[in-house]
Amino acid sequence: MLVLMACRAHADSKSITTCTGPADPEACLIEGDAPDRSHLPAAGAAAWVSDNRLVISWVGEADKVLVAGNIPFARPMPRVAPGLFQSIIQYQKSQQTRVQLRFSVTRDGKTDITPQATELVGPNAFAILSDGDIKEQAISFGQSLPAARVWLPPGYRAGLRYPILYLADGGWTSPGAWLTEPIRRGELPPLIVVGVDYCTEELAEQETPDCRMQNYVGAPSGPLAPEFLAHERFLLHTVIPAIEARYGAPPEQRLRAIGGASNGGVWSASMALRNPGVFGAAFVMSPGIPPAQHDEARPSARFYVSAGDLEPAFRHTARRLTEDIVAHGGSATFTAYPSGHDYCMWGRIMLDDARDWLKGPGG
Repeated sequence: MLVLMACRAHADSKSITTCTGPADPEACLIEGDAPDRSHLPAAGAAAWVSDNRLVISWVGEADKVLVAGNIPFARPMPRVAPGLFQSIIQYQKSQQTRVQLRFSVTRDGKTDITPQATELVGPNAFAILSDGDIKEQAISFGQSLPAARVWLPPGYRAGLRYPILYLADGGWTSPGAWLTEPIRRGELPPLIVVGVDYCTEELAEQETPDCRMQNYVGAPSGPLAPEFLAHERFLLHTVIPAIEARYGAPPEQRLRAIGGASNGGVWSASMALRNPGVFGAAFVMSPGIPPAQHDEARPSARFYVSAGDLEPAFRHTARRLTEDIVAHGGSATFTAYPSGHDYCMWGRIMLDDARDWLKGPGG
């Protein structure tokens, strides 16, 4: 089951703000400067890094141009010259930036989204993980329940017990495959990745109601949605027992982890907080709102919380969540990446988090 992770993020509408000066520590929007024409195409979208600036441009006639995903702007792109729309972000880590952009372009009352992403990549950006073996084993629990798929590491041997990472959103189209080469090179111990769908294929295609939001978010306050509670039971009492009966339980509780991004990140935090002793680690990427209610017990999992500098609302929520876990006696770290609400960033985070998680309790 595929899902466009960048849409329907359910976060506060906090966006990139206007710069107050050249020394602003956060990414901010420069206004009033002359257009940067250094890398403009003949027509269409372009984005590039220039010193400590991220330059985002659209060349062509249009009534309105918006950056449609991954970096939130409060307003449409300004028309800075005839046939040129451009936004410039001042960002101290611009040279390390990697983010994908799409544009919403309105002409004569018709709006189109650019079909291909425009890459905004600095010379020192983190590398995109290459796809390795994509050999999933689909697991069905019946037509009335979501499905799961299992990615087994290179060199998998039946009978051995491996660490297991349960991921939201059906595994984001097999991110386990990104781990193939690091495992083969000996940079990462072998592990099993289980992608758990958020609802049945039929409901996902209908998108009415939004079962992803209902099953993942629950409610930060007030009664929890019954759909959220049902999906929690599905994970704990159906998915995990079935997977671990087939492939073996991890040798230690700390070697069972859960992860997700965006609303899936909210869900992964909720599952780890609400079910102490079940998961040893939680990869919480770009959570848009606080996780669903949990008691005041000391969190038992190790929380790896992260977000991009270029998604301010998500970064704020992630940082607050980290502080809350630590305040309750738990173990949590927050890491900001030079990116936005971005699929490539989440792949990189998953590898970084998995390396730390699996290197052993002694570090």
